[in-house]
Amino acid sequence: MFTSEVLIMRIIDSKGRLFGKINIIDFFLLVFVLLIIILGMKFLKPKEKVEISLQMELSNQSAYIAKNINVGDIILEDDEKAGEITGLTFLPASGTNKNIIISLKLFADSKNNKLFFNNQMLKIGNELSIELKDVIIEGVILHISKKEEREFAKKRVTVKMYNQSSWIADLLRIGDSELSGGKEIAKIIDKDVEPAEMIVISQDGEVFLREHPTNKDITLTLEVVAEKVGGSYFFHGSELKAGNNLMLETSSINVNGVIVGVE
Repeated sequence: MFTSEVLIMRIIDSKGRLFGKINIIDFFLLVFVLLIIILGMKFLKPKEKVEISLQMELSNQSAYIAKNINVGDIILEDDEKAGEITGLTFLPASGTNKNIIISLKLFADSKNNKLFFNNQMLKIGNELSIELKDVIIEGVILHISKKEEREFAKKRVTVKMYNQSSWIADLLRIGDSELSGGKEIAKIIDKDVEPAEMIVISQDGEVFLREHPTNKDITLTLEVVAEKVGGSYFFHGSELKAGNNLMLETSSINVNGVIVGVE
């Protein structure tokens, strides 16, 4: 029968070698190195860049901030392009200030099934700071979706443009479309043009509403490819909702109108 002392001697010989082959100190050093490698593979795994769509809200922003944020602005990370602003919606706040809903396209870091941008975890409800060319803005994240998770649907939208020059009406033709990446994302399917109205004040101070001699009110019916965010639909970052503005960019002209109906 082997005693515990004999068993230990069989494992570690008189020269301190494990099973007579490996020095016990070298063995523990090897185990330590292997643990470092395993932990390093887990925690130092290279970050993967993924394209995401993100919406954030900036509350009660000054007119200066609102003026210096535009669709197409480049987002920077370590002085390199890391995304861009794809849509803006301005809502009333206190005084002349605005609440701003910003839609972004970002290239985020994916690590251990979590998303990061500039070392900030991207999670709904978290605050996010982003650097633009002229300003740094901070807001609360409202929505996040990876490129492959984004959901789109066709919506019919009626847009009104008031008191426009007649040449604008001429350049907006049924069948004209807006393209993005070679794909059609909006199309004019109907158009109605009426004389615009103007206020005329007589010499006696009476106020009259008269037809404008040249300007027009234009009503467009559009079919747009809108992105579904939560229970709402967005186009160019603006929610498709009566009273909100909608921007259309055809090959002939860029226009902005007020949404009066959505189907």
